[in-house]
Amino acid sequence: MTWNYNQTKLLREQHGKIPCVAIGSLLGKSPNAVIEKAHTMGLSSNLYHTVEIPLNTIVNFKTKKYCPRRLAS
Repeated sequence: MTWNYNQTKLLREQHGKIPCVAIGSLLGKSPNAVIEKAHTMGLSSNLYHTVEIPLNTIVNFKTKKYCPRRLAS
């Protein structure tokens, strides 16, 4: 599956700020796809893999229709 400009922009802006699971949920992609794309783009994350984020927070990203602009601010 290909990545469009807006998806790569969101990934570039949010990688390292929120977990890959949350980014994948926003984009409709798997966390592994997000990690692979970030690696090919040369992005590095300062987040530890043990960062815990409540599942209801990730689900709420989609239900509240968050967009990249809202997350970036």
